[in-house]
Amino acid sequence: MRGREVAIGAALVAALACAAMWSGAFRSFGGGGVDGTARDRDAMDAEARAATSSASRTAGGPAHATGAAPLAALTPPPDARAAPAAQEARRRFEARLRDFLAHAGALDAAERARIAAELDAQVEAEELASRLSADEARLLRLALIERGVADPAERLRRSEALAEAYRLEAERRRRAFEAAQARDPAFSAYKAREAQVVAEVGAMRTIPGGLSRDEYLRQRLQAERERAYAGARGP
Repeated sequence: MRGREVAIGAALVAALACAAMWSGAFRSFGGGGVDGTARDRDAMDAEARAATSSASRTAGGPAHATGAAPLAALTPPPDARAAPAAQEARRRFEARLRDFLAHAGALDAAERARIAAELDAQVEAEELASRLSADEARLLRLALIERGVADPAERLRRSEALAEAYRLEAERRRRAFEAAQARDPAFSAYKAREAQVVAEVGAMRTIPGGLSRDEYLRQRLQAERERAYAGARGP
């Protein structure tokens, strides 16, 4: 039990930081979430680069350190065409959420629970409309549990249930994405070449054009993707 409390406490610290750094937690009514395809392709390249670095050490070639693949932007810039009434509603919601997270301790338990439940429903609605990412919504909802639930055991139970619900949804989406890719001939063609390219680049003792091994691999994989999808589109 103690370990779960520590883990959830760390998540709540992140949630409050998310709420405090408001520009990172909220975006416009214009919609749009994470570009899943771009994100997964970046991750795919990162995995391939890691494999190449390992292979290059075996081959005796220099291996360049790699960082984590950058995530795609969470949401696009504000949509200037959004209706003024919708923008004002958004501002009121944000202000109310900020105020509650900052001053919930001054309210009695019943009032805290009522406001937290209302705000939780609004956060969920923002997520469903793709105006908040799943990670943003999860962190804010954890913060609302921390501020709105008086009983420590109930806070822990709700926090664990929320974290598990998001984990299961992320797993469902991952499986759906992988299933869609498996049905995609272009992706299958790319994956057939990916391992070969990784092995080839990993075995190279010198890299053309003065590029790093990672950059050269990235360019080769990008070319293979373009070739696979160009072939799928046809002439």
